Amino acid sequence: MKPISGLIAAVIAVLLLNNYGFFDPPIVKACEERMMRYFIAPSSYKRLGYVLSERPFSKPEIEKRYLIDDAILETLGAEAAARMKAHQNLIRTEGLSFLKKGGLDPTVHSSIIEFNIKNKDNKFVNLIVDCKYYSDDGSISGMRIYDVHPVDVDNSNLLQVTQDRPELSTEEQQRYAKPIAPYRGWLHDIWRRLVN
Repeated sequence: MKPISGLIAAVIAVLLLNNYGFFDPPIVKACEERMMRYFIAPSSYKRLGYVLSERPFSKPEIEKRYLIDDAILETLGAEAAARMKAHQNLIRTEGLSFLKKGGLDPTVHSSIIEFNIKNKDNKFVNLIVDCKYYSDDGSISGMRIYDVHPVDVDNSNLLQVTQDRPELSTEEQQRYAKPIAPYRGWLHDIWRRLVN
């Protein structure tokens, strides 16, 4: 009887921890934390589900992130500008393979979150948001709230459930700048390296 009661207690503990978001992926936590600040009725927020994915950077994403505007290059000096132009030409021609040779693994981590929340008219609406985290080395252990970018997916009513917020306090800025789940991200990164 003792093993059964221990098993039941463990199952109940896991269910309770899961109910309070203990097992939520870091990108979901960061995205929700970032959005909560802008919601009109944050207490009415109820997540319905999420889907996680990751993929390599696309060519336009690589160019946007790693290429420097020519006007900025001119301010570097002739030698540095020539070196940067050579690197940029390699990025343009070789793309992702050039960056991987240098130890980078540019990855876009994504979480599509569906949720229910009250709008300005105090009516519940369903929304879908795609939260993206751009990682230069493929890891998520350094993910901060600042780094996650939520985007409205289905041109839904996101503007009807959000409002402008005042500037972040110093305490909030410090919290937003810290990694949201460094240990969980570290475990994910180790697993990812072992599998790949």
